[in-house]
Amino acid sequence: MFADWTFYHDEYKGSLTEEEYAPLARFADAYINAATCYAFAEMPPPAGSSLQTRLKLCACALADEKNITDKGSGVRTSETVGNHSVSYAVGTVRSSSERYAEVLSLYLSDVVRTVEWV
Repeated sequence: MFADWTFYHDEYKGSLTEEEYAPLARFADAYINAATCYAFAEMPPPAGSSLQTRLKLCACALADEKNITDKGSGVRTSETVGNHSVSYAVGTVRSSSERYAEVLSLYLSDVVRTVEWV
């Protein structure tokens, strides 16, 4: 695991409980491993290195983003039930894949190059 719950809670200052974080951390690890062709699963960066810290921060940010995606926060564009109406989505609406790639690029741009189709 790139970032355990102690790092997530104490260093990253995340708000998920340990039980909520565990499956999301597994997703983050799988996402990072797939994007990096398992380079860090085979040979982890040196302890205390900048790369190790960025991998941990990336894993935490991916876990938080996955949590938001799973809860469906923020994208709903309209819903009306009787007199009750709901609308969200201010700004650009991006897919979950785009948001995960953005997080990955933010922390690991020197390791992973993402392709944007125009």
